[in-house]
Amino acid sequence: MAPMPQDARVRSGVPRAARPAVFARGIVPRVCRADSVRAVFAVLLVLFLLPPASHAGSIVRRGGFRELSVRPADAVSGVELPDVFVIAGSDSVRVDGEPLTRGVDYGIDYDCGIVTVVSAIPDDGAVTITYRFIPLNLKKIHRRAVLESLAALPPGFAEDAVQLVRPDTLAAPSPPSHGLSIGGAKTFGITVGSNRDPSLEQSLRLNISGRVTRDVSVAAYLSDQNTPLVPEGDTEELRALDKVLIEIEGENVSATMGDYALEIDGGPLASFRRDETGAMLTASLGRTDITLAGARSAGQFRTLTFRGVDGKQGAYLLTDESGGMGISVVAGSERVWVDGARMTRGRDNDYVIDYGGGAIEFTEHRPIVSENEITVDYEFSSGDYQRDTYAGRVSLTSRGGSAGVGFSFFRELDDRGANASAAFSSKELAVLEAAGDDTELAHDDGIDSVGVGNGDYNLVETDTVSFFRYAEPPGSGEYDLHFEREEGGDYVYDYVAGHYTYAEGAGDYRLGRRLPMPADHGLAVVDGRLDLGRGGYVEASAAVSDFDRNTYSELSDDDNLGNASVLSAALPRIDIGVLDGAELGFSLDARRVAGGFHGVGRFRELGYEERWELQGLAVPGGEALLAGTSSLLLGGGGRVELSHAYLARDDVLESTKTEFAADGRPTEGGRFWSTGRFLT
Repeated sequence: MAPMPQDARVRSGVPRAARPAVFARGIVPRVCRADSVRAVFAVLLVLFLLPPASHAGSIVRRGGFRELSVRPADAVSGVELPDVFVIAGSDSVRVDGEPLTRGVDYGIDYDCGIVTVVSAIPDDGAVTITYRFIPLNLKKIHRRAVLESLAALPPGFAEDAVQLVRPDTLAAPSPPSHGLSIGGAKTFGITVGSNRDPSLEQSLRLNISGRVTRDVSVAAYLSDQNTPLVPEGDTEELRALDKVLIEIEGENVSATMGDYALEIDGGPLASFRRDETGAMLTASLGRTDITLAGARSAGQFRTLTFRGVDGKQGAYLLTDESGGMGISVVAGSERVWVDGARMTRGRDNDYVIDYGGGAIEFTEHRPIVSENEITVDYEFSSGDYQRDTYAGRVSLTSRGGSAGVGFSFFRELDDRGANASAAFSSKELAVLEAAGDDTELAHDDGIDSVGVGNGDYNLVETDTVSFFRYAEPPGSGEYDLHFEREEGGDYVYDYVAGHYTYAEGAGDYRLGRRLPMPADHGLAVVDGRLDLGRGGYVEASAAVSDFDRNTYSELSDDDNLGNASVLSAALPRIDIGVLDGAELGFSLDARRVAGGFHGVGRFRELGYEERWELQGLAVPGGEALLAGTSSLLLGGGGRVELSHAYLARDDVLESTKTEFAADGRPTEGGRFWSTGRFLT
């Protein structure tokens, strides 16, 4: 006889009426099972929507309406709706009667039936959720009976019945040892041509992604391409450069190593972006977020504002801090604005950029005239020193998200032991030590005596003049020379011969060399924000900076320290009863900057120089700014705004400014706008 199945042996001798007592209902965790029952729900929904026989040729839709009032704390943590089939798009959420925007102020998961409010809500606010639903009489959670441990058999069971005992802990299925996905490509090619030698080209792309444990995932990218050192800046998306990137993400902690973009938002005084090569660690511990980074920077940040030229689309040359041209811009680091509007890179868009030459040219899609104010944020590589960056931020947010405080720090310093500094002679170091922070003093004569037969030039002395002449044969001279471009110099460059020739005041170059000064820049910022609801807020930031232009010299270090503070506030918008949907708002902005303060990014608003008419003026860095604005928001989308501001730049400049702006759509498809400014 075949052995009896175990479940049959368990049931032997058990009265039919008593069997349900063995299989007591267990507790199944509340999880969203939309994927597992979606097919069943879809079939039932189709059967429900089919028209009845008595109404042939028409479709009868039955629906319901629900309105819920919930506590603000529950709305923030997530409200589970009591109905299964919520009609998409029929939902709305109001706080104190004011509607919230779906996808911005709140989110809804139609599969699981959960509504979560993400915007700030007053603790005493009234939250109302309304929606329509299909009234199918289906349970939201379906459970299957599971065995439960019993200390003793229930009454009525036979003595020979077998009791099943469920262990206290059920072993979860073991996850796979790894779930990594590996892919990529390796290519080889041979390039030949009529005027060139054959060459072998290769490229490698490798991608690794997946989970190594239940809570830890890994993503890695390796690129080794035969591409130019600097890519072409004529497309919206740059083609991949040689890079290595490894990202490890856990439940609350993630780490990034390799080539990455470091972005920290620490308010108006500590918002910056850098392309780095190094490591970054981020952690989210409850309402506390932490970011720490240490890396080697690809370039040095600079912001440049200038006017367009009538009929000139480009090229507009970007410069270094001293105004020098011919810089190399870090690929993808630029951000371009014209009259406050962000531009998009690409020949089919607004502009193209030559990264190697540091030049921007605007396309025919964005004509440039003299009234245009152009602002460019970018990073450039000077090639003088390698620059190390250390940055971090710690922020704490309140339970409802309506308030938060943060602390940010940033330090950039040039490595004196890398690149140019390793080639400095004792004479050049003495020049740097005596130059202080003055770049004009950080020059030498450009003449290096390297011994006979080791240089490219020889000294020629006559009764009236001494000059240098290129040695023949090449490499048989006694001196190596360095030249700087200067109109009216004593030397010209012979592009055919490939060397400099003496021209006695009629040339474009002079002997000399700028000695790069290594810098050290530190910044610490504290910021805080409080949301008052209905557009009202208070935001404050305070920063201290330490900027040493020349770490080789202790001269002129008395102006290294600086500080700045920013305060912005707006009252909650006020309803105007006489105008349907109109609201009145008031805001105040104040900023104070000490003369020695150096930020890590652009902390003044776009259009600042144009609005205050400061273009071309040499004004000190110190600043005191106070501005007040009143605005009227009309129900149809119109806006009327009036502002008055006061500006002082140390004791050199003092000015006031009044601005007026109006914008509206009085008719369908029509629009009017008007602006005005009065400056004294």
